Amino acid sequence: MKKFLSYTMILLLVLSSTCINVYANVGSEEENAELDILSDYEFDSKELTNLQKEKLTQEIIEQIGNVFGENYSFENFEWEIEYFKRSDNTTKFYVTLSTDMTLVKNATEMPYYKGLSETLKSSVDPNERNTAQTLIDEYVEEVNSLYFNKPYRTMFRFEVEILNSDLESITNENMIYNISYISEDGLYPLDTLKLSDEEAVNNGKQAVQAITALNSDHNEPLGITYSSYDRLGARDYAINHFYDHHGEYSSNCANFVSYCLNQGGGLPQTSSWYPGSLNWIRTGYNGSEGVCIHVNNNENFAWTSNRSIIYAGCIVSWNAYSHVGLTTYGDGSLIRFSAHTTDKQDVYLPTSENVSFYRRPL
Repeated sequence: MKKFLSYTMILLLVLSSTCINVYANVGSEEENAELDILSDYEFDSKELTNLQKEKLTQEIIEQIGNVFGENYSFENFEWEIEYFKRSDNTTKFYVTLSTDMTLVKNATEMPYYKGLSETLKSSVDPNERNTAQTLIDEYVEEVNSLYFNKPYRTMFRFEVEILNSDLESITNENMIYNISYISEDGLYPLDTLKLSDEEAVNNGKQAVQAITALNSDHNEPLGITYSSYDRLGARDYAINHFYDHHGEYSSNCANFVSYCLNQGGGLPQTSSWYPGSLNWIRTGYNGSEGVCIHVNNNENFAWTSNRSIIYAGCIVSWNAYSHVGLTTYGDGSLIRFSAHTTDKQDVYLPTSENVSFYRRPL
């Protein structure tokens, strides 16, 4: 926890209402389950005193440090404690945290890099060795130029459960907290979020195998020229415009991703992919049309369930329901994304989230 002693904390406890529009899924597509979490909450944070809010935020900061502090530093915290849900024995609070999150390790110090290097040294397959060396070069360049020692504004969402008996005492020094991370799939205990070094090393090894397989399976049709794609431009749009809302489908998740790909990434609109079209405003979950299907069929975005090969500018798609976002960060250990339905900027994606991805080769 020593790394947290130097944090500059800005605790802005803001009361603000959030309008949640269910535009994520148009037509016959399944509704996004993430909306269910707030369905029985009430808007009011007056349940907590300022002292209790300070205790709560300090507790969350400490637990975030326990999970991520080995590889990342945090500073400049902003908070919204917006909703509460009271039962007979406990009260639950919906907390949104934004913070500057910075990777403090060089790419060659990351366990993911170790997995890539071990595969390069041990493999006897020349194709696999070539893939490993290419991945190492790309990974070091990507991480050190984009992420190392560079703060990125990152959003975390939590459900915090407190005993009602603790809430009755403003000065209670021993308040009992049960803090869960809120993801699109549901709630995760904070201690389950950490990716171990061993898992990160395995991610590096899996990345070599996955890219080798993709390269061997991928045969581009002769005469096909794909549009250029600025994945970092798409990433920047997703980060800087996550509060932007466009037209009738302003809170639609697929609409947001389409704008990221088009306005930020430079993918051209077509006669079947343009604002308001089904390929633009649907995810593709129904299997017939949607942004994922469009880029898979027309723009050389390959489907994969392997998160070890994901970087900024990929589409993340939830497997159990219709929802998509755009990845904004990927360093081999951690993935973040931005999305609509409820506005999210650079949100942490749990390692066990049930998702797939659509990625364009680097």
